[in-house]
Amino acid sequence: METKILKIAKKSFLFFCFVMILNPISSWAQLNDNSSEILDKVSKKTKSYKTIKINFLFKQEKDKVVQNTIKGSVWVKGDKYRYTFNDQVLYCDGKTTWTYSQEVNEVSINNANTEEETINPAFILDDYKTKFKPRMIRETTVAGRMIQVIDLLPLKTQSYSRIRVEVDKLKQQLMQLSIIEKSGEIYSYSITSFVPNEPIEDATFIFDPTKHKDIEIIDMR
Repeated sequence: METKILKIAKKSFLFFCFVMILNPISSWAQLNDNSSEILDKVSKKTKSYKTIKINFLFKQEKDKVVQNTIKGSVWVKGDKYRYTFNDQVLYCDGKTTWTYSQEVNEVSINNANTEEETINPAFILDDYKTKFKPRMIRETTVAGRMIQVIDLLPLKTQSYSRIRVEVDKLKQQLMQLSIIEKSGEIYSYSITSFVPNEPIEDATFIFDPTKHKDIEIIDMR
C-alpha cells in the first residue's frame, strides 16, 4: 500500500510536471505579467520531447525545519512513465499502472484511466489555465542564470495557498516547484538533472512480477 509520504509526493508531482536565487531586475509592480506566455513556452517545449529523464530532490518542511528529503526520478515517453520515489516505483504503459513497494514486495495494479491522479506531463501541462491564475513575481539571477518566478493561485479553495514555480528563462525549463500549504508545510521539488530525447525501451514502463520472488499482487482492475 502507498505510504502517506508517497501520496503527498504523487499529489505534488502533478504540479511539478506540468509547467513540464538573488538579484531582482525590477519590482513585481514594474514587470509585465507575461506568466501565461512563459508557462505556455515551457509546456510547448516539454511536449516536443520524445522522451524525458528527470532526477529530482523532494523536500518536505515546516516552520523552516526540513522533515523529509528524498531523491527520486521520473522517465516519460508519450503516455508512458516510470516514477521512482524512495522504495516505491510507479509504472504506466498508457493502459495499466503498477505501484510497486520494494519494502513489502507488493504491487498494486490499476487501469491507467481510473487513476485518480496522473503524473504524466502530457496530460497536465495545460491544466494551469483552467485551475490556476498565474502571477509573475520576479526575475532574478542565480549563478549567472536568469530565473523567472511565478506563483499559481488556485481558482478553487484548496489545502494549499499557492504553487511557486521557478523557470530557467534561457532553457525554458522548470527548475523548481514548491507547494505552500495553508498549514505551513511546504513540499518542493528541485530538478537535479533533465535529459530529453534519450532512447527508452517500452519495456521500461511495464512491471514484470516474474522478476520478484514471492511478490504479493493486488489487482484492482
